Amino acid sequence: MTIALYVTEEMCARLGVVTGKGLSDLIREEFGFRSTFFVMVAGFFVDLANVVAEFAGVAEAMQVFGVSKYVSVPIAAVVVWVLVLRGNYRQVEKVFLVLCTFYLTYVVSAVMAKPDWLLAGKSMVIPNFQFNAPYLLMLTALVGTTIAPWQFFYMQASFVEKRIGARQYKQARADVLAGSITCMAIVFFIIVCTAATLYVFRTPRYHAGVGSRARLGAAGRALGRCPFRRRLAQRVLVCGLDPAALYRPCDLRRPGL
Repeated sequence: MTIALYVTEEMCARLGVVTGKGLSDLIREEFGFRSTFFVMVAGFFVDLANVVAEFAGVAEAMQVFGVSKYVSVPIAAVVVWVLVLRGNYRQVEKVFLVLCTFYLTYVVSAVMAKPDWLLAGKSMVIPNFQFNAPYLLMLTALVGTTIAPWQFFYMQASFVEKRIGARQYKQARADVLAGSITCMAIVFFIIVCTAATLYVFRTPRYHAGVGSRARLGAAGRALGRCPFRRRLAQRVLVCGLDPAALYRPCDLRRPGL
């Protein structure tokens, strides 16, 4: 997926650098209004589902800290609204560059889970493909959330807004390459953390559906036996979830979309 992510993002970066236009502008110029309208409508509903999922992540994360979802979600919505409508691109970029450091908590969570690193490395090099519905659904979700449609629009629009020209294309390509590798490294630790915590507690009751606190409590029990370490593990886990949940709604509104 690292290769696929880099190839698609690099194409969008190249288009933005060379043409100086957003992806939707190029679609309209090349394929006409009808095709552009269909893409925009489809993108709207996909992005709407993304926003709902991200705010659900905010609700689940903050409930671990004892904050009601009826408080956390409206506050998160106001924060996103202020950033999107009042902040310029560079301000929003700086805010989320800082918040991106919270993704390192996934690395900490994975280490605290004490997984079988040899097995994780072997599975990464030699994947075990399965042709059953749960596996294919999980694979589709993983690819769809890692290489998402909104990223193409965002990536191209970001280079356009920064006014990066053809002379700076090498630096732009290096930026995309570094971002793709970093992204997939974090995804690796998320998968390892999930496999070593939530997966081992997949009881019938878990599959039937339990609350967010119970699910993250299961992760905490897997990450440590003492009460302090369980609480620490829960908070480390959700420290990465909460900024990630706020990041995408802000990305969905960018020039060229």
